[in-house]
Amino acid sequence: MRTRMFASIACGLFTVANVGCGWFGGSQPSGGVAVVDLDEVARQVGADSEIVQAVQAREASLNSQLKVMKANYVQQLKERKSLYGEQPNEEQSKQLDSITRQVNLNLVTAQQKATSHLSSHRGELIMKFREQVGPVAQQIANERGLAIVVPKNDGWLLAVDENVDITNEVAESLKSQWKPIVSSASAPAPQVAGQTPAGQSISQPAASGPSGVQPAGYEQPLPQTP
Repeated sequence: MRTRMFASIACGLFTVANVGCGWFGGSQPSGGVAVVDLDEVARQVGADSEIVQAVQAREASLNSQLKVMKANYVQQLKERKSLYGEQPNEEQSKQLDSITRQVNLNLVTAQQKATSHLSSHRGELIMKFREQVGPVAQQIANERGLAIVVPKNDGWLLAVDENVDITNEVAESLKSQWKPIVSSASAPAPQVAGQTPAGQSISQPAASGPSGVQPAGYEQPLPQTP
């Protein structure tokens, strides 16, 4: 199934030549509109599968972190409960409830950060694809004397004359100069799992309080994702 990952950025991909910005500032085309199917270009040069594989790898890394984080919290809660025995008193029960709520909040926060990072990572890869498509589309459009290039995506074009569709020309030209979007030295996934301060765990007494647990409003700090 052809991915539609490029449709969401379709409307902002290409710009008019004669407005003083964008890719089409070199020559002076006579006018007219060229159309390019970004999904098809991505398929022909292999960018679609490259992006999908990179995103899946990053997702697997983030999910692994979240799984380890959850397992650690479960183990620490188990150890905490064992300290209080089978029949904790009222204060201990309140502490366990408070810790459980905070652990759940931390897990939700970490999941949200992972999801946000994954979306940003996908966007960065699509931008790299666009950076390679742009100059090629500019050259082909200029050669045809066309002033504007618009994407044939997301179904917002009602009709397209095949004489102005430059998709295959862009793809063929791009193949000879294509540079992989994902390098072997790509940065690893950021850490989304929270770390307790000063090496403490929720099952160990905290130096700042006699009860040995974090206060009800305490949240494990999570590093900011790029």
